[in-house]
Amino acid sequence: MMSTSRMFIRAIAPGMLFVFLAVFGPAASALPSDSEQPIHIKADAAEMDQKQGTALYSGNVRLNRGTMKVNADTMTIELNDNDQLTLLTATGVDNGLQAHFQQRVETGKAEVIADADVIVYFADEDKIELRGNAHLTQDDNELKGQLIIYDVKAGKVDASAAPGQKIDIIFQPNAIKLP
Repeated sequence: MMSTSRMFIRAIAPGMLFVFLAVFGPAASALPSDSEQPIHIKADAAEMDQKQGTALYSGNVRLNRGTMKVNADTMTIELNDNDQLTLLTATGVDNGLQAHFQQRVETGKAEVIADADVIVYFADEDKIELRGNAHLTQDDNELKGQLIIYDVKAGKVDASAAPGQKIDIIFQPNAIKLP
């Protein structure tokens, strides 16, 4: 069953979705150079399983890769057979702070900044799921909800609120430029 907030977005917001996508960027993927950059991780502890291609990092975890930066209390990454990042899950609720993600998705545009209790980055799909008290910003434009799914490659955003709540969207007047 679709949540009331999600139905609200889909029922009245075809034009608003266009505006949201115009504000948060067209169908563009992360900067190509980011995927070619090495991954740098700092953490208090690490557990790696080479056979499974997984690693668990805990304690003040910091990941940098090109323009992508992720901060979390715990982070799990999965690599494919070619040692390429496929999945990253960052959790930040253990220390009272949220997980944080930021990346420049297009040259000349402001970084996309995301905070949530859990952030899941699907590298192959160029998709970010923000779960729990989610907050997505670019420039001074904001989207808040319980769950935000940002498909950068397809240029789609889906947001829903917790039961009894509403999503919150703020567009700055100068951010909307129609052709």
